[in-house]
Amino acid sequence: MHIFLIAAVSIDGYIAQVTDQVSTAWTSKEDHKFFVQRTKQAGAMVFGSKTFQTFNRLLPGRANIVYTRDPQQFMQSVTLPTVEVTIETSTFEQTDVLYVTKLPPKELVTVLEKAQITELAICGGSSIYSQFMKNGLVQTVYLTVEPVIFGKGVPLFGEPLDAKLVLKKVVNLSDQTLLLEYAEQ
Repeated sequence: MHIFLIAAVSIDGYIAQVTDQVSTAWTSKEDHKFFVQRTKQAGAMVFGSKTFQTFNRLLPGRANIVYTRDPQQFMQSVTLPTVEVTIETSTFEQTDVLYVTKLPPKELVTVLEKAQITELAICGGSSIYSQFMKNGLVQTVYLTVEPVIFGKGVPLFGEPLDAKLVLKKVVNLSDQTLLLEYAEQ
């Protein structure tokens, strides 16, 4: 399975000014277009419950998987149809439900592979990015660098990491916005 991290960052490396800020409040339409296209191409995406709560809806055309410490409580708190992902889950074909899990990243990847998912987008926030990086599961990192400086805020990673990457591609999404593609070394 190919697993990639996808994020928009400020010039100073933040993914938001505060935890409940939706990224589309400060990112470009070009980043939004790339995010939609790339995550739909993957077919499955993972984000933490705090990230999900910033937009609080299903993103169409792909399996939406939310990480939470308490799946039952989270499932009761949302008005969307939900399915809990366990080690026994065998399909992610429904894109009209919210999948909810607390499985460790490696176990989730095993479940997804058994369900024949071939690509997974890791969509934040800091804690989720860190968990997948720390477990050595990410092969590609897509960073959109937006022309803003926050000075403080939510960092890309929620804890110290030691990862070596290789810059594979730089794309001008617009005259103001860069997309950097990195691969694991």
